Parts: sequence; C-alpha cells; structure tokens
Amino acid sequence: MSEKGRKSGKKSGSHKGFTRDVGDVTLADYANSSVLSGRGRLRKSKASLSVVCGVKQLNIQDKAWDEKLDEFEGDFDFVKEENEDGEEVFVMKKASCRRKKTLSESMAGCSTDGNTYPLDIWHLLSKYIRPEDIATFSAICRNSWSVVKTPTFWLSLYKRYYKNVPNLPARLQPDCMVRHHGLKACVIRSLFYMYPPLAARVDRASMSAPYHLKSRQCISMWQERGTQPNKWKLSFKLRRKDFQPCQSKGVKPNLMEILGDIFANADEGCTLLQVVSSERMVLPVVMGLTVHNINMSLDMNMAHMAVQLVFGSGRICNGKLDNTGTVTVSLKSVLQVSVLDWWHPRYPH
Repeated sequence: MSEKGRKSGKKSGSHKGFTRDVGDVTLADYANSSVLSGRGRLRKSKASLSVVCGVKQLNIQDKAWDEKLDEFEGDFDFVKEENEDGEEVFVMKKASCRRKKTLSESMAGCSTDGNTYPLDIWHLLSKYIRPEDIATFSAICRNSWSVVKTPTFWLSLYKRYYKNVPNLPARLQPDCMVRHHGLKACVIRSLFYMYPPLAARVDRASMSAPYHLKSRQCISMWQERGTQPNKWKLSFKLRRKDFQPCQSKGVKPNLMEILGDIFANADEGCTLLQVVSSERMVLPVVMGLTVHNINMSLDMNMAHMAVQLVFGSGRICNGKLDNTGTVTVSLKSVLQVSVLDWWHPRYPH
C-alpha cells in the first residue's frame, strides 16, 4: 500500500475510533444506572471529554485553511501563568469579547446624571439673564427653553431695560407691548434702542460690505427722496431663498393661535440694501429676481462710488448661477451704502 493510502487509512481509522467511543456510551454508563461500577463501565466525565475533544478535532479538520486563520485574529493579551515546573511564564490568550454598548444604552446611562430643578427656579433665574446670554440660557435644559418661550419672559426683559429714548416707534411703546403677537421681535428691536451694548453695534452693522447678499431674492424695491436736498434713497428688500416660514401643513391656522404667537416675525430672514445717491435714476423692475453679483468701485469723477447689481433667475447650471437673461442695475454718484437687518432701528417696518 502506498504512503498516500496509509495516510488515508489512518484518517478514516480516527473517524471510526471516534464513532466507536461515542457508540460505547450507553445508559449503563451514568450514575443512576443499576450496573455495578468496574464492569466495563465508562465514566460520565471521561465519555463527555472524549466526545467534546473528538467533535473539536473534526471541526478543525473539516475547516479550510483560510477559515483556520480566523482563530488567530482578534485581540490577544499576555497573561502571566505558572507552568508545571513552577516557573512564571507569559502565555498569549485571546481577550474575552465584550458586547459594545449601543448609543441608546450609553445615553440612558448618562441620563441618570444631573439634577432636575422645578420650573419655578428657572423662572426666577430668568430675571437675571442678560439679553446676549439668552441663547446660552435656553440651551441648558428643556425647562429653561420652556421659560424662554413664555410671554412673561420677554415682557420682564422689556421692563427691566426700558427707558424713555427719543425716536422710539409707537409699536415699541409700553402701551403696545401688551399684544403677544410678534412680542419677541418687538422686544429685540426695542433693545437696540435702549440697551447700550446692543445699541453700540448699530453703526458697525450698517456699514458692513454688501457682498454677502448674493443669492438672495428681491421681494420689494422702492425709491424715495432723502431728508436732505438733492439726495435719493434706493432700497432693495432681499430675502434668503432657503428661508421658509414655519407653517403646519394641512392644518388651518387658528385665529387665537396667530394672535398669541410671540415668535411671529414677517421680516425674519430679510435684509435691506439701502443706497443713497445724489441723482435720481430710472431703475428696471427686479422684483422676484435673485442677486447674482455685486460690484463696488469708484465713480468716474473719483468723488463718489459706483454700485453695480446683477439680477437673474437664480437657476443653477453646472454648480454655478445661470447668467442668461440677467438684468444689470448701475447706480452712479453713490454717497452711502448700508446693509440693514430686520432688528436695525433704521429698518422700515
């Protein structure tokens, strides 16, 4: 018999030996058997050990070579153990696999930390919050955010900083602040009149460059005579195209809910581009068009500025604005260019 045949015979013999060991295990081999021990009885521990070792050996032999490599993959640790001679040696063992916590479980563990305070405490703390710290205060927890959403919070803020200032609009007077509709916007506008840190930002904000107004849609435009002679004021009301007012779909608005909405603001997301010129000009209608480009340069007389506004449809082609069918508005003899947000005192309401 060839060497190959002998090897195959040995392998088949091992399978048969394992089958024979398994077959020798009967009911008489266990502790509750009536057969006396020593009559060819196989112990339970020995039988179980032989079966397990045989199954493991078969599983290893039946695996392909690439599947056996998986047994050596993973995290291994060096553990100090004692061998048979009593010497300390380091043995490499596979680390125990621990189930990773899911995000919900980790968040549930963190949610137990911290203290929950009554809502009345947050109402008391809100009386000492500065206007520039309202965003930080509302982000502390749900109770602080619920306090900021109440009309009481905004009325208390208005009364705390109220003082008689000139040129305060009628809508921002104390008699008109009892109306809850748009209360938050009115309080913010009044703070830019009465609160010194915010009033100091007014001049700096209006003198900013208008280049950030690109990609905004013109919803209104008008021209009026200035307060001084030989001066004309041109105004373009621009709104962000991505801005959409919050409206519930499929639900008819309730009149009482509209009148009690303190977050209502018709001018939210709008900016006014105001240009003061010494000449009156006939302008094309650009309402509904989008600002594609804004250029500012010196006029030909080197004494004034020249402003060029390019309006278009706002369509995007190959990642860029489509410049076909654009309308150009050229303004000459420009004396001043201002950018006014909705909270600015000079913004028309």
